[in-house]
Amino acid sequence: LDELLYTPSASEPRSFPHAVKQQCWEKAEKVPGRDPERWRRDALGNIVFRKLVGCPGCLCHDYD
Repeated sequence: LDELLYTPSASEPRSFPHAVKQQCWEKAEKVPGRDPERWRRDALGNIVFRKLVGCPGCLCHDYD
């Protein structure tokens, strides 16, 4: 678990290592009938697309 500890820097307060992002993605609920490597549900049940990060669209998400 030590490699997954996150220490934010002042210049990048919301920058997470790939391993942490991968864990979050794997934990998210899969969407039946959709590729689980590309589509998941967020904590509120909204469908999100993996590559749409940090944008204002309806399929976007953030790691926070």
